[in-house]
Amino acid sequence: MYRLRISFLFSLVLIATLSTSFFAIAETKAIASSNGWVRSSPPGSKNGVAFVTLHNNSDTPQQLESVQCAADIASRCELHQHLKTATGMRMQKVDGLLDIPAHGELRFAPGGYHIMLTGLAKPLTAGNNVEFIFTFADQSTYHVQLPVKSVHEE
Repeated sequence: MYRLRISFLFSLVLIATLSTSFFAIAETKAIASSNGWVRSSPPGSKNGVAFVTLHNNSDTPQQLESVQCAADIASRCELHQHLKTATGMRMQKVDGLLDIPAHGELRFAPGGYHIMLTGLAKPLTAGNNVEFIFTFADQSTYHVQLPVKSVHEE
C-alpha cells in the first residue's frame, strides 16, 4: 500500500512537471527588432517613452497584444499612438491588437505608435537598458533590451 501511494505521488509530480513545460509560453522566433531606444527622462518625470521597429520574419501575420516592463522600471507599460485631430495631436492607448503582416514590420516612432511607460520608479538615464516583453495574440512572447538614450543622441 505504501509503495502504491509513493508511485502515485511520483506519477502526479511527473505529470505536473511535464504539463507545465508543455504549456509554457513560447518565445517567438518569427519576430526580430531594430532601431530600438528609450528616451531618457528628467528627474521627477513620471512617464517615459520607447520606440522600436518589430519585424515579422514569418509567412504568417502576427498580432501584437501587449507590452510589459519590469515593475522596478515603471508601474505600467502600454502601447500608445498619436492621432491627428482637427485641433492638433492627441495621444491614446491602443485598444485591440496591432497587426504585423507576414514579412512586414510595425514601427514605434515619434509621432506614431510608441511604448508608454507610466509611473516611473526612477529616472531613465542614458547608458542603461530597459527590457520589454511583447506578447502576441497566440500568447508567444518576444523579449528585447533597449538602450536608454539622451535627447541629444536621438
